[in-house]
Amino acid sequence: MALLKVLLFLCGGTSFDSFSAERTSGDATQLANRVKGIVDAAAAKSWDELLSAHTADFTSYMGRVDLQLTPNPSKRNTEDLVKYYGGSQSSKNSPDGLFLEELYFHFGRYLGISSSRGAQHVPNNLQGIWNNRANAPWNSDVHTNINIQMNYWPIEQTNLSECHEPFLNFIIDNAKSYGWMTAAKRSGQTKGWTVYTESSIFGGMSTWGSQYTVANAWYCTHLWDHYRYTLDKDYLKRAFPAIWSSAEFWMERLKKDTRVNDGKWVCPNEWSPEHGPTEDGVPHAQQLVRANLQICRDAINAVGAAELGLTAADVAKLDDYLDNLDTGLHTEAYDGTTWKQQADQRNIKKGDLLLREWKYSNFTSGQGPNHRHMSHLMCLFPPQPSEARRWRLLRCGRALAPLPRRCGHRLVDGLEGESLGTRQGRRPCSCDPQQRPASLHYLRRGRRSRRYLLQPLRLARSLPNRW
Repeated sequence: MALLKVLLFLCGGTSFDSFSAERTSGDATQLANRVKGIVDAAAAKSWDELLSAHTADFTSYMGRVDLQLTPNPSKRNTEDLVKYYGGSQSSKNSPDGLFLEELYFHFGRYLGISSSRGAQHVPNNLQGIWNNRANAPWNSDVHTNINIQMNYWPIEQTNLSECHEPFLNFIIDNAKSYGWMTAAKRSGQTKGWTVYTESSIFGGMSTWGSQYTVANAWYCTHLWDHYRYTLDKDYLKRAFPAIWSSAEFWMERLKKDTRVNDGKWVCPNEWSPEHGPTEDGVPHAQQLVRANLQICRDAINAVGAAELGLTAADVAKLDDYLDNLDTGLHTEAYDGTTWKQQADQRNIKKGDLLLREWKYSNFTSGQGPNHRHMSHLMCLFPPQPSEARRWRLLRCGRALAPLPRRCGHRLVDGLEGESLGTRQGRRPCSCDPQQRPASLHYLRRGRRSRRYLLQPLRLARSLPNRW
């Protein structure tokens, strides 16, 4: 009896339409016809033709970057490899351990390529296209206080600019949408836009964490990163209204410091995700807003104020805020007793300087030493390393003498705030609570840190499928 081969085609569709103000278009019949057309076109081709086209398409992205940390692939299956990696430090440094790190580098690129392409202006979300639940954790939403940003951090650096575009266009579209502009008004502003922590592709959001209004500034760093990698001035002109509108939101929202009366502009009533007090001048917000304003200045320098639709008065106002904005770089002395076990592990002594997580409240104000976010370290991985910002960070570091040290990795004079001791070049805002206490950020001098690609301790805690 001859074997019967069956080729099964599955295709999904949606009436979601990012180009429509209502974010939906068409009816059920139109959707069914569109899906049928896709299936019919695929079914008209042979398996070999489909496989060849898929391979060529995917390789055109994956083949742009190569990373080899060991000459030969591991013979272990993925589950065994992850367990082996977590067994000891020698396992991490072995050929099999290095292969897992190499595998993770490519896995991250695979996720981006597979979930962020297409004509629709839709970014990937928490669980992405791999969500397997009708009631997904956090609603499988677009989470704005680090998660969506993390999804796209490796994209430009690994030559996948096209995969960044759905997110960038999503920002540009929604910056002028009713939902995001209403969020700005709800936050007390008459200008600009913002988006709260739990948001959706429809432009809506919940009000949970609505004291966190600085996602707009963080989003703008992605708009700027794409320009830095492409130098596409036509794109920059298209993105600039969203960047400037966010800056207008903040220039209207900022207030003069009333606690220490240092004459600096501070972000009111902000939060250091996802713990601790809500207060003015929270460093996470200060550092991001400074980035937003500096991006505006750098865009003006690149294209010209007039071409971007700005007046001399607009530029003068921007420069005044930049000159007088609180940097979010403040320190406090370690008291020698609080969270002593964690301090001793990092050789932190009484009187050593800690980078403040809150301008006014001390480092004990959060949920304890093992909180997973490190939101006040945005400054150590500048969203945009302009010369002016580099100089501000470097000057601050020299004034403090010792530069920030974290998790056993050291930063030293001369790095100009660009290199972090994390192994994926990621902005250091979220971490595993078993790896790094979040509030003890020690300032000391050390040897020049390596620029790591991956973060091995995190790999050891992965699920068997590397998720």
